[in-house]
Amino acid sequence: MTSDVHAALSIVTEQRASSRKAYDVPARLLGHDAIPKPVRIVDISRGGIGLLASEAMQTNDACALAFDAELCEEAKRINVWAKVAYCIPHGEGHFRIGVRFRDYDSHSRMHIEHLCDAKDLQVSW
Repeated sequence: MTSDVHAALSIVTEQRASSRKAYDVPARLLGHDAIPKPVRIVDISRGGIGLLASEAMQTNDACALAFDAELCEEAKRINVWAKVAYCIPHGEGHFRIGVRFRDYDSHSRMHIEHLCDAKDLQVSW
């Protein structure tokens, strides 16, 4: 890992308001171009989500994210509106993107809280 990437990750970790839990599910990200793009969620907290994507985004870009979470043996759709906190290269042709929640409906909020409280997160394929 280069020193620039390591420094960026250190700064991001220090700025987090909530601890993140490892989570691994596919999602769709809608950016300023209004074209849904496949991404992978890698961690989640009450304040935001960590993603892996094949395209970079700019810090402070607004976006929407949709994914299905397995809760109580049912798939629940979660929709959030967010703001890009950081975007750094992650391996060949990928980017690690951190987003902060800006808004979500009451059901999505409840589902995110359940995910963050779960001891063992279930992965939805």
